[in-house]
Amino acid sequence: LGLAAGVDRARCQPGWDSNRLIVCNGTLRLVDPGAGTPSDQAEDATAVETVDRGPFGGSSPEAGPSSPAGAAPRGDDPPTSREGGGQPESGVPPANDPTPTSPGPQEPGQGSTEPAPGAGPATDPAAPPPGIAPGPQDGAAPGGDPIVAPTSGPVPVEPVAPPPPEPPKPSPVTGRFYVVGSDIVGPDGNVFYPIGANVAIKFTPYGYVFEGNNGGVNDHLDDVRAWNWNTIRATLICDNTTGIPTFDELVEGIHPTIERFTAAGIVVILECHDLTGTDPTLGSPGDLRVRPFWDEMVERYADNPYVWFNLFNEPYASADTEGWRRLHEFHVDRIRRAGAENIIIADLPGWGQGIDLVADRPFADELSERCNTVFGWHAYGAIGGRQGSRADHERHIQQVQAKDMALIVGEYGVALPAQWGNAGPWSWNVSGFEAMNILGPKYGVGLLWWHATGDETFYSLYALKWDRSGFWTSRNEGNLTQYGQKFWDTSHRVSHSAGPFEGDITESGCRSVAN
Repeated sequence: LGLAAGVDRARCQPGWDSNRLIVCNGTLRLVDPGAGTPSDQAEDATAVETVDRGPFGGSSPEAGPSSPAGAAPRGDDPPTSREGGGQPESGVPPANDPTPTSPGPQEPGQGSTEPAPGAGPATDPAAPPPGIAPGPQDGAAPGGDPIVAPTSGPVPVEPVAPPPPEPPKPSPVTGRFYVVGSDIVGPDGNVFYPIGANVAIKFTPYGYVFEGNNGGVNDHLDDVRAWNWNTIRATLICDNTTGIPTFDELVEGIHPTIERFTAAGIVVILECHDLTGTDPTLGSPGDLRVRPFWDEMVERYADNPYVWFNLFNEPYASADTEGWRRLHEFHVDRIRRAGAENIIIADLPGWGQGIDLVADRPFADELSERCNTVFGWHAYGAIGGRQGSRADHERHIQQVQAKDMALIVGEYGVALPAQWGNAGPWSWNVSGFEAMNILGPKYGVGLLWWHATGDETFYSLYALKWDRSGFWTSRNEGNLTQYGQKFWDTSHRVSHSAGPFEGDITESGCRSVAN
C-alpha cells in the first residue's frame, strides 16, 4: 500500500467505516477522520501521487515532504475550508469545485523518496503524516503487533500440489482368461463373447452320449469356424463305475479333440451330465464318483486356459440354494487349491433355469467373488416357474450383472417338432430363444445352442436342421429350421470381442494377477 502525497480527500471515496483509512480509486489511503466525509466523486487513479511507505509497521516523530498535502490538524473543531480537507456536511462539493484533477509538476522531494538537492537525509518513508498520531490504525495494534491492511486485489493462495498419479493398471493382456465382474476377459485383453453350441465327442471303440447317428465334433473344426463359433460345450458322462468306457478310455478319448480345438483358439467347456436333476449333497455317492474326473482334468489342463470346467449339468432340480452353495463352493475351492485357475461354470439351481433365485437371493454372492467363476443359465423360457417375457429376461440379467456376476447361457434352443421338446413347453422355449437372441449380445451374455450333434440315440430333439443331421453337413443349404437359421444369423452377427477391457484385472480375485 502507499500513502497519498497531495491527496484531495474531497475527491476520494470512503473506506468501510475506515478509521483513518479511505479507498481512492481502488487504492487504500491514510487520512484523518476528523477531516469530514470524503466525496464519492472519485477521479482516475492518476489524479493522485503516491509515495511507497512500506509496511505500516514503523513510525517517525518527524513529518517529511512525503506527508499528504492538506491534511487536517487533529482536534474537536471540524475544518472550515477545503484547504483543510473539509467539505459541507452533505458530503457533496460545490458545483464550482476548483479542485485540480491532476497534480502540478513535482518539486524535488515531493511525491518521491529521493531527497531534494541540498536537503538533509530523506525522511523515513514509514513515518506517519503530520497531524496523524500513531496508533492501531497506523499499522500497530496495541502492544505493537502489526496489522495487515485489507486490499482490494485477490488474496494470494498457496499453490496446492496435485494428487499423486494413480499407479497404472496391470495390462489385461495376460494370455489367460479372467472374470472381472460381469466381464470375461480374453487372453488378448479384450472382453470375450462366447458363441457356440453343445456337442458330443466321439471316440473309439465306443460311440458316446449326445451324438445320435451323426458322430461327434472331433474332425469338424472347420465347420465350427464356418458357423463363427468360438466355444463348444462337450457333454460328457464322467462317472466310470460301469467300466464302459473305462476311466482311461474316457480321458484319453477326449484328449485329442480338446488339444486340436484349443490350439485353434476355440474354448472347450467340459461338463458332467451324470448328476442332472438329482440334488446331490456334498459328499454323496454321486459327488464322490465324479471327483476323479475333475482331478484328472485339473492335472492335464491347468495350464490350458481354453479348457473351462462346467462341474455339473443342472445338478439341482429344486430351489435348495443352501445345498447348491455348499456343493459348488467346495468344488471350486478344491480346484483352486490344486493350482488351476481355469474358468469354472456353476449351473444355476432349478434345472439351470433359476435366474430369479440368483438375482433375488444372496446364496451365490460369495461364490461370485472367487477366482474365475461364471454362472450357467439354461434359458428355455422359464423364469420363476412361469413363462418369462423378454422384459422378464432383461430385468433379471440386469439384476444379476448389477451384483457383478458373470453369466453364460449354457443351453438354449427350440425343439423340432414342437411336441417333442423336453426342456419345458415349446412356447416357453420360443420365448427364451427369442429373448436371448437379442439380449445375449446386448448384455455380453454368451449363447450356446442345445444341441448341435444330437441329444437322443438316433436323432436330435433340438436340431438346427430339418433332417436333424449334424451342424456340419452340406453347408446348411436350405436345411436349417426357422430357429436354426436365426441362430446361424446371430452367430455371424456377433463379434467375439466387445472391445478392450478397461477395468482392473486384479479384481478377478485370482492369485496369478493379485497385487
